[in-house]
Amino acid sequence: MFIFNDEEMNLYKQIKDVINQNYETWQSYSGCSQQIMRTFAKEGVNVADFQKVIQHKKLDVMGMTIMIYEIAKFNPSLAHKIATTNFGFCYPLIKYGTDEQMSLYLPSIISGEREGVLGCNENATDVRSILYKKEDAFVVKGSKTMLTNVREADYALTLVTSGEAAKDLVSNTSNMSVVIIEINHQAVNLGETEVTMGLNKLKIADMDIRDYPITPVNILKALGEGGNIIMDTTNLMRLSNAAISLGICENAYNTVHKYFKEYGKEKLENYELIQYELAQMKADIEWLRLGVFYLARLFSGDKKRDLLPCSVVKLQVTENAKKICNKCIELVGRTSCYDENILSQAFRDIRIMTILGGHTSKIKNYISLNFYR
Repeated sequence: MFIFNDEEMNLYKQIKDVINQNYETWQSYSGCSQQIMRTFAKEGVNVADFQKVIQHKKLDVMGMTIMIYEIAKFNPSLAHKIATTNFGFCYPLIKYGTDEQMSLYLPSIISGEREGVLGCNENATDVRSILYKKEDAFVVKGSKTMLTNVREADYALTLVTSGEAAKDLVSNTSNMSVVIIEINHQAVNLGETEVTMGLNKLKIADMDIRDYPITPVNILKALGEGGNIIMDTTNLMRLSNAAISLGICENAYNTVHKYFKEYGKEKLENYELIQYELAQMKADIEWLRLGVFYLARLFSGDKKRDLLPCSVVKLQVTENAKKICNKCIELVGRTSCYDENILSQAFRDIRIMTILGGHTSKIKNYISLNFYR
């Protein structure tokens, strides 16, 4: 069981108070994620105060993780949007961006007028997104798939590979770079909004890029630094995936616990078995909570973030949360199978969380390669 220190516990109470005040509105909220952050900031929650974040060039990872986890209990789609905008766009921009880039892109995002997304996913069969030279200018072409909330976003932090003509600009041995793309530019086309098996309040779509012009203000840190930036960002996104999964399965558990408590043990022939299963699920949830918040505390310090522990925590939490949600459905039975049922939705949500941020097979392969390196 994870034990928060006094500072973390005070922050936790602050966040919970704000959520309790806005629960009914946020339960079905599907708008701009930064409006939620502004609400927290107005209530004095410093983790959401981006003026302080920019000043210190550092996000409070523990505070963000608590916020994402608690919101995921009742609206995992919103929690994922908050994580994507803040861990996937704002964090790398604050850490690696220039003053000019931060003044150009951040104010409108912090105010909630605009949104930013992370663009990394590519189809294995497609040509990669490539930075190449066209006449006297450098441009990007390619495509990205399954981008979270891209149809409502304004900017995409996009991972690209340098073509042959651009390699002489690269500052190190890597040929990957991160560029900021304005989504409403004429060189960018978005696909239709996809209906996913879970997180159905998200608007996921593909992005097609054709000769988008690149200038220095579009390039994050430097050409060739994309690998380091995305690795750092992936660490936080996998932590957020684990936090969201924890919130989803805990909500499923709470729903089942309340169901049987209201039903009454005198009506249940197998009450002792159900009691045992609930106890096992509660113990499993506490174990998963330990991994999530220990990692969040580790990342709140100045230590270098390592992808291996992030991958291990993401794998263990998402896969075990999936088992917990499945067990909840088994215990309740047929009434949990209706489309709008909380448990049915939780199972679909948790299933897609095993894919987002790196699907289970890919993460297992990464872990095995590092253990036997």
